[in-house]
This record gives sequence, C-alpha cells and structure tokens, in this order.
Amino acid sequence: MSDFIQYMYLFIALWGVLLIGLTFLEIHLAMRKEKYVGLVLPLADFLLAVILTMMVPFLFPIWFILVFAIPAIEQTIIYYVCRKIVNEKKTELERMQLTDF
Repeated sequence: MSDFIQYMYLFIALWGVLLIGLTFLEIHLAMRKEKYVGLVLPLADFLLAVILTMMVPFLFPIWFILVFAIPAIEQTIIYYVCRKIVNEKKTELERMQLTDF
C-alpha cells in the first residue's frame, strides 16, 4: 500500500473522530440551561465554511459552501432537537410544581 493511501486513511479516520467529538460537544452544549451557548459551534463551522469557500473562488463556490457547511447543518439540527427536549422537560417540571401546590 502506498504512503499516500495510508495517509488518506489516517486523515479520514482523524476527521471522523473529530466530527464525532464535535457532535458530542454540541449535544452537551445544547442541553445546558443557557440557550445560546449551543449555537457557538454551528456558527463557527458556518463561518469556517464561508472562509474556506472564499479561499477557492475559481471553482464552484456554492458546492464548496454546501460541502463545508455539512457539520454546521448537522450541529444546528442537533441544537434544535436538544433544545426541544430541554423545553419539554422544563414545561413538564413546571407542570409538576403547579400540581404540588
């Protein structure tokens, strides 16, 4: 096996580990009480996608922004799903406190 292929496999494995770690970090941040802390990672990923797209202007920029923004889209979906779960737990807790009185 050539060195290039081995480095490619290593790069893909490290990229996958990084994305999985960022996904768990996003879940942790989105489940916190503070509402906007979970939007930091998707915003940073989207800005990185825009910057990387502007670095390659001679190719098809719309395709690059879509490819580079996939982690931002994923993390935004995770944020909204986690916030929905947090809000449901919060309303259920408030409802239980009202019934205690």
